[in-house]
Amino acid sequence: MSVEIEKSLTFNKLVSLRKKMEQKEIQQEVYKMSQYLDAQGVRKLGPLISATFGIETQQNKQIFDMEFLVAVDRELDLPEDYTFKQEFRLVNAIFKRHTDSPEMLESTYNELNTYIQQNDLLQITAPYNVNVNDVEESSSQGPVIDVYIGISPNRL
Repeated sequence: MSVEIEKSLTFNKLVSLRKKMEQKEIQQEVYKMSQYLDAQGVRKLGPLISATFGIETQQNKQIFDMEFLVAVDRELDLPEDYTFKQEFRLVNAIFKRHTDSPEMLESTYNELNTYIQQNDLLQITAPYNVNVNDVEESSSQGPVIDVYIGISPNRL
């Protein structure tokens, strides 16, 4: 599948977790978030969305600045570390669907970055990964991850 342009992504009522963490903590945080929402009786209304805003090295360890978002059925009071967002809207994005192993996601990013460079575009957001299928589904058919990157609509 080739790169698509002028795509948008919109969700309402989202729980967000933005945190700096080591690679080994990422799955734990996603699981903890899911468990918390289940315990609150909140219904998920969309896929898990994630973005990596930066990677730094501290004491020889890679620290990821990441955000996880999930649309839910209602507003709720959240514990520390979590925030509630009324709306998530990404417009004028380039898009590519990734259906290979998660380890190969970097190749999808590289293809999108090459497209940006070849077309003299200006990236204005981090790549947002939308997990189209659940973990249970992905074990049988492989993960399906839609990658969106916001592009400036300005032409200078």
